[in-house]
Formats: sequence, C-alpha cells, structure tokens
Amino acid sequence: LLAGDGPDRTTLEARIAASPAGDRIRLLGQRKDVPDLLAVSDALLSASRSEGFGMSALEAMAASLPVVGVRTPAFLEFLEEGVTGELVDGQDAAQLAEAVRAVFAEPGRAVEMGRRGRERSLGFRVSVRAAELGGLLRELARRRPSQG
Repeated sequence: LLAGDGPDRTTLEARIAASPAGDRIRLLGQRKDVPDLLAVSDALLSASRSEGFGMSALEAMAASLPVVGVRTPAFLEFLEEGVTGELVDGQDAAQLAEAVRAVFAEPGRAVEMGRRGRERSLGFRVSVRAAELGGLLRELARRRPSQG
C-alpha cells in the first residue's frame, strides 16, 4: 500500500503494472485516514529526497513503527539511526531494500525500534515543544537588560 500522490504517479503506475509484484501493489493516493493506515503497517518507508520537517516519519514513530528513509536534515533531527529506524544516502532502491531487510532481519528488532521511536516521538508533541519555547522566552526575558 503506497499512500500519497505526486507528479510521477503515471510513471509509477506503469512501473507497477510491469512489475512481477504489480498485483500486490496499490497506490492509495492522498489519504485522510493516516492513523488507520499506520495501525495496519509494519514500518514506514520514505523515499523522499527532501522533507520540510518529516511529519510522516514522526507520525509513524508515534504509532510505534520503525522508519526507513533517505537521509535528510529533517529526519536527522528526530530519527536515531539504528535505534528508531534506518537511513540511506539517496534514493537508491537497493539500499532502501537492504535497510528494510536490516530492520526485519533479527526477531524483535522492528518492534524494539518501534518502541524506541514511540518514546522519542513523545518529545516532539506540541505541548512539550511549547513548554520548551516558553522556558526559553522566560529565560531571555530574565536576561534582558533593564530599560530606563
């Protein structure tokens, strides 16, 4: 199941149709039921070249799923390589496939990565980030030289 959409959909549909596994691959397009999709998934694979923040990976981590993705600055902010998932350089299909195999190679590894990803994702909740920002602003206000 591939969720999402983009300008390369027609090319992807042709590749899927020509693939021996084509009858087992479905393009779902844009979805609003992401939590339901994550609940029936074993992992998240993100082959995106760039991410503004990487919300899809963080949502997967919050759903206790390991993440396999392309190394981007956004993912490096919260994904711990080898701990909550695996990252590869570039959009190399063979490297991505190997990273997926590595996640599921050892019994329990994917589950442990998912558990640790869930723990890590909790630090990125809005309430946690808002409290951190509030503390920083209070500290800056305290340090501000008095006027007058």
